[in-house]
Amino acid sequence: MKQIDIYITSENVSETTQILHKHGVGGITLSEVKGRGRIPHEPVPDTVHAYTYAKKYVPEYVYRTHMSTIVPDSKLKSVIDDLLKLTPTRGKVFVRDVLEAYDLASKSTGESAI
Repeated sequence: MKQIDIYITSENVSETTQILHKHGVGGITLSEVKGRGRIPHEPVPDTVHAYTYAKKYVPEYVYRTHMSTIVPDSKLKSVIDDLLKLTPTRGKVFVRDVLEAYDLASKSTGESAI
């Protein structure tokens, strides 16, 4: 089993969710995060007290959506291939090994727990 951590813009959440559902991925955790990477950020309008000014600034951190899910090894390649087709393609995908999984309600373990 693998854990997939996906960091994308909010515009890609719906399309990413559809990709995961298409591959039969059940549980998805979403959170809004702020961060920065190596790609320079685009300037945004300066807003103070709900008034937008003509000047722009480059934020140090930008908002992204973090999606996390667990997939069986057999589905990993096809999920990653579809995620790489997302547009616009700003974001990151990280894959980690999951050694064990347990479902507390059904008492199942391994891939049957996901």
